[in-house]
Amino acid sequence: MYADDAAAATFEESERGSITPGKLADMVVLSGDPTRLPSNEIKDLAVEMTVLDGKIVWNRMIYKRLKNLNFFNLVFFQICNANP
Repeated sequence: MYADDAAAATFEESERGSITPGKLADMVVLSGDPTRLPSNEIKDLAVEMTVLDGKIVWNRMIYKRLKNLNFFNLVFFQICNANP
């Protein structure tokens, strides 16, 4: 919605600005549509997922699971999911 204009303003339309194969993807997925909510309810939206450079860096569902793990399981999870 706003990404196209921002990319055009910085002359980066070929690299970002839309969800298109080959372009960088920085975005958040919210729990609701902020364009359809009264302005006083937008603050109550939760971030469900954050994507930077096409990689998921935050996922509420995974975070909820990790909060319930003990230290050993958390370290094991980090080792198994480490980037090479």
